[in-house]
Amino acid sequence: MDTLGTWDYVVFGIFLLVSIAIGIFYRFSGGRQQTVQEYMLADRKMSAIPVSMSLMTSFISAVTILGTTSENYLYGTQYLLLNFSYVIGTPIVNFVFLPVFFNSGDKISVYQYLDSRFGPYARLAAALAFSLQMTLYMGVVLYAPSLAISAVTGMDKVVAILSIGTACTIYSTIGGIKAVLITDLIQGTLMFLAIFAVIIKGLVDIGSVGHILSVVEESGHIEFFNFDLDPTTRHTVWGTLIGGLFTFLSLHAVNQAQIQRMRTLENISSARWSLFASSIFVVILSFSLGFMGLLMYVNYQKCDPLISKRICKSDQLVPFFVLESFKNFPGLTGFFIAGLMSGSLSTISTAINSLSAVCWEDFVKPALDIKGVHVKSSTIPFVTKMIAFTFGLSSIGVAFIAEQFTSVLTASMTIFGIIGGPILGMFTLGMMMPFVSQRAAVSSFLVALGFGLWIGFGGPRPSPVRIPPSPDQCPIWSNSSCPMTSGGPPRDDYFYLYKVSYLWYSLITFTITIILGAIISLWYPQETKVSEALLSPALRRIINASEARAVVKEENTKSNGKGEVEMTYVVQSENADSSNDNASGDSL
Repeated sequence: MDTLGTWDYVVFGIFLLVSIAIGIFYRFSGGRQQTVQEYMLADRKMSAIPVSMSLMTSFISAVTILGTTSENYLYGTQYLLLNFSYVIGTPIVNFVFLPVFFNSGDKISVYQYLDSRFGPYARLAAALAFSLQMTLYMGVVLYAPSLAISAVTGMDKVVAILSIGTACTIYSTIGGIKAVLITDLIQGTLMFLAIFAVIIKGLVDIGSVGHILSVVEESGHIEFFNFDLDPTTRHTVWGTLIGGLFTFLSLHAVNQAQIQRMRTLENISSARWSLFASSIFVVILSFSLGFMGLLMYVNYQKCDPLISKRICKSDQLVPFFVLESFKNFPGLTGFFIAGLMSGSLSTISTAINSLSAVCWEDFVKPALDIKGVHVKSSTIPFVTKMIAFTFGLSSIGVAFIAEQFTSVLTASMTIFGIIGGPILGMFTLGMMMPFVSQRAAVSSFLVALGFGLWIGFGGPRPSPVRIPPSPDQCPIWSNSSCPMTSGGPPRDDYFYLYKVSYLWYSLITFTITIILGAIISLWYPQETKVSEALLSPALRRIINASEARAVVKEENTKSNGKGEVEMTYVVQSENADSSNDNASGDSL
């Protein structure tokens, strides 16, 4: 296998130096991170453009680049329909969940809302689950680029994981949220350029778009309208749209990493615009990666590198293709590796920053308050940096476990679904169901989380069936690094829940949380009235509209029977445009 040349290392090295330099710059500029508000929320003075790019790169990483491309290469295009769930979910986030967080004052952790709504046990349970989710995801994200570098350079995977993980931990710790957002903007742009460079080179080598589409359509790769109702079918219209919608909501409506980024903006209007723009970026990137996977299939249709054992895992397809495409162009392979790495650096830095915020606000600070220990405000940023550094090191350890997953894309979506679904469910109980109590919310959350961990990580489970390549194959290579296959006939007696598509995990765990929370509340209802500030504006509009209709009906009953009553009903609601604005009335 060819390796990186001198210019590839130069390009890659420049990229790392620029990222680290930005972190150092923001460490010693502005307020110099003297307050936790500056370190975690940038004093709410960021502009919308870097935030929108950061929202995209927070969960668009090397996992997405490697996973989405190989998904379309192996199984077809049905997965791309997931992008339409982002279009559906964005307005739900903007108008149902986001106003509640923007009206929460200077609270840094989103789980402080659960304390106000339900109590400390709800806050603690959700914060612990989020910490588990993001730590696991960081490991997967760190493993993916290490795998890529190992595949194209021959570098030992252990060395790759340690070097990348250590560099990212240092950069994330010293930079703060400002550095994370600015580097996300640069890294996101670089990621797009690297992907487009591969696509353009592939088109030059293979042929026109029309030729590529005709070949993949004949092979059966083009599929968008699989309406199978069986939840064990890996990808269907229903799974990608409905299951994908709840996965999207769990990542953007109540996730600390995303809400924290949006709250660096001055008002909710800018946050809504940023989320909308990031959704457009995600759709463009996803379809570009899907097309790159189809392009790779046409290139390897008669000599599949997996079957011939030139590579061992599907996640090595992209770096293998890039290395072959750019081997005669010094620096371009390094440019793509930098783009691949940029996605992981931005994601891990986002995760580390949000985890340190949650750990301080939801674990350390409450514990110190209980013991009566006072910490100087100037000391808090240093403590949060040490917490961030610890989480960065833990991601390195989890990265070695991630190697056991068959596909990094499936692994990441599984983690989002089984943990994100119950968290989304608990916030929905709080914002949309005022009769639900803490006992009901926490109990239903724990049951749903336990059920999700069981079906998500239990086994054995069947392997997905790929679309076979053309029959004319090149000779089998001798590759001792590839694991031996056991052979034998495939099993058909798997436990049913282990066969359910991973796209349904988020909806399943969300539904369990909602239904159990409502049922338990019949015996243990909320005893005190819930403040309107803790309820979603969407629910308040429904309640107010219902009350308005009731008043009209009552007045009409008291009239002369002709309904000749003229009324003006004023609904008092919080203005969601700014957390500091006063309430305003809407005339119905």
